[in-house]
Amino acid sequence: MNVRLNYSIEFTAGFYFNNMLKMNNYKIRLAMMTATPEEESINIAFERIKYFIGESIDSGVFINRGNEEQCKLLANAGVKIITLPDEPVDQLVGIMLYCKLNAICEDKMIVGEIEIESDLGGDVTYFHDDDDPIGPYEQPGWWMDPNLVHYHNTITETENIVSLSSSASWHDLDLHWPEDENNNEADTGNTIVFGNFSKDETK
Repeated sequence: MNVRLNYSIEFTAGFYFNNMLKMNNYKIRLAMMTATPEEESINIAFERIKYFIGESIDSGVFINRGNEEQCKLLANAGVKIITLPDEPVDQLVGIMLYCKLNAICEDKMIVGEIEIESDLGGDVTYFHDDDDPIGPYEQPGWWMDPNLVHYHNTITETENIVSLSSSASWHDLDLHWPEDENNNEADTGNTIVFGNFSKDETK
């Protein structure tokens, strides 16, 4: 039986808009439904949501990917950036989270609706659910990727920006799905292969 649940969380992040960087406190509420009878997978999906918001989003800076030079400056300064396809207003931050959290849950948990408000948002709460268009997030991007990435890879392709690179995976965090347990070595890229070299008796 699928279970409906709500989850509220707060985080602090910056946003770069109109050539200014400001810090903001955000509050979101997620209306979710489990989509698997497997309790372990449900718990993993929930922990993925908490980890992504707490580690990938919190203390980062939302910025329009079109501000490429500013993206590079911030990244080179060691700032964690979250690149968006448009300006980082609350509504678009909320839609991004709706898309990304559904992506990382990989159909184990469904985020059906998100509410978002912020200290600098003028006392306005934005709602988004699965009946609403996702606007600029229709285009392919990291928000559709189930992994931990939170920026456009073109930012790191053009310059040697080490601060954005992350080798962490859900396997590394022990937040992979139970059915992927046997794929751990394949996912790390560090598999050691032993060759079977028989001794040449003629020498």
